[in-house]
Amino acid sequence: MTEQEVAIFYDLFIRNGYVLNFYDRNSFDIFTQKSIGIPLCEKYQKSAVKALMSFLCNDATSDEKETLLFDLFDYYEKQACYKGERESTDVWGDGTLILRDEEYGAKYDVCRKIVDKLCNNSNPTKDSAEYLIAEFSDTYLSQQIAKMEIEVSEDPTAAIGLAKNLIESCCKTILDNSHVKRNQSWDMPTLFSKTCKSITFVPVLCPSGVAYSPLGALCKIETGKLNANAMNENGIYPFFTCDAKPFRINTYAFDTEAIIISGNGSQVGHINYYNGKFNAYQRTYVLSNFSGVSVSFLLHYLRGYLREHIYVNSRKGSVPYITLPMLQEFRIPLPPLAVQQEIVRILDSFTELTAELTARRKQYEHYRDELLTFGDDVPITALGNIAQVNVGSKPSQICNNTTLFEYINAGTGNSGYTSEANCDGDTVTTPSRGQGGIGYIGYQANPFWLGPLCYKIRVKSNEKHLNKFLFYT
Repeated sequence: MTEQEVAIFYDLFIRNGYVLNFYDRNSFDIFTQKSIGIPLCEKYQKSAVKALMSFLCNDATSDEKETLLFDLFDYYEKQACYKGERESTDVWGDGTLILRDEEYGAKYDVCRKIVDKLCNNSNPTKDSAEYLIAEFSDTYLSQQIAKMEIEVSEDPTAAIGLAKNLIESCCKTILDNSHVKRNQSWDMPTLFSKTCKSITFVPVLCPSGVAYSPLGALCKIETGKLNANAMNENGIYPFFTCDAKPFRINTYAFDTEAIIISGNGSQVGHINYYNGKFNAYQRTYVLSNFSGVSVSFLLHYLRGYLREHIYVNSRKGSVPYITLPMLQEFRIPLPPLAVQQEIVRILDSFTELTAELTARRKQYEHYRDELLTFGDDVPITALGNIAQVNVGSKPSQICNNTTLFEYINAGTGNSGYTSEANCDGDTVTTPSRGQGGIGYIGYQANPFWLGPLCYKIRVKSNEKHLNKFLFYT
């Protein structure tokens, strides 16, 4: 079991300072004694959370890690109090389903797959890597995949960076093969969005193209009737307002499968899904009685494109808000049901990836804070005292296709490629401007071209300081 997989289980088990529902040290010690023969709290003289972390990070053998985490996972699956996290449940016995917890449900799915993988001795990461190599035979992509497989165990941060570069390369390859002209100023979200739009199932299953329909023709659209102060903290039913998360209330006005949209405020355009009894605020829009479209497909499409539609169609200079005609006239593509289902399957899979990346990020932040917290005995100095800080220059030519050297300028990714370099590798970089770039810290392991809108930071003496240490601090 890799450190990243351990971190995912740890993230599932830790709840508000406790390990699952072990609310005292004695009960947790009894469990760990039975599982691995060691009462962890007694051994480390720490709380269950800290004792578990110390054991997993420092002392546990591979077999002990797997045994303890699998036993905790088995315990988690058998606890009725966590059933609602894993699956939708009929809490009141009246047929009303409460949907499973989106956050913990995704974490559970990832852990379940890890258990199945280790029990079956399969390797989905390797399988995925082989698939990508087959689809994108470019040498650069193959090298990136190989590096990522190595770094995922040794350096999660580097693996995440490589994954970002790989996604970027895949997107650019797809766009080039689709004859879509790329703009060097596109950031990662824009690049990904343009790539998604260029991928289509139309030639195979929609030879005549895809029809569009106004949203109002696909479902009933109405608003709630209540004021926001109608909420009751201990209410029976969900009460959807214009906040991202629902409140509670003791009465219901809807009993249906619904997509619920915040109509104004800071969360305008935020979308919730619910199936059962609930109530809604008077500026919250409720979509129900769907016809001619997959609800899951519609949910993904609205989450991807509705907010942009709201901002474009709001009055300039005013706070954005939704009007009924704005929703009714919003155009929805209607490919065949088989295509809708395949799109939903692909997009749903990213929920699991998000949970895994979140867990890895938390693990990284934990170790970073532990390792980079020093006492008064360690001197602190200004960056300029130990490092040189310079900007670069514009290259004579910027290439769209992958060449030997990356061009690092403003933004969080490369700005193209060059045939020559003006900087050595082992260099820290940070953009001087650019949307989303300010404050971003990059590390360039290989020689590259430094642009005029980016700073390079290198230590003055390699005998006293490390460039990679500067990157992490």
